[in-house]
Amino acid sequence: MIAPALLEDVQAICAAEGFALYDLQWLKEFDSSILRASISAIGTSENNKKSVSVQDCSRLNKLIAPILALHLPDAKAYHFEVSSIGLEYSIKTKAQFQLSIAETIKVKTKAKTSF
Repeated sequence: MIAPALLEDVQAICAAEGFALYDLQWLKEFDSSILRASISAIGTSENNKKSVSVQDCSRLNKLIAPILALHLPDAKAYHFEVSSIGLEYSIKTKAQFQLSIAETIKVKTKAKTSF
């Protein structure tokens, strides 16, 4: 579970750099714990949205990492990643839906039909 204070701090850093925090989640891959921040670029209009570069992710990783040390001092070993969102991300919240307006999405129904 992500503490609300940590979520707010990461959102603030992302916003200050021109990005929206799409999701912050703990994942387990093989034997490793990963804390992944997924970000979306904030454009000036729906038709002029900028993209997220590898350099953007690296810069945000360096800005957020010290905050994690404050919020997660007792956390067991984990990797921290910053990535851009893509088609593989699910829309679970109203905020994520709003960030996805004017984006291409893939819809999969409960009956496994995709379009």
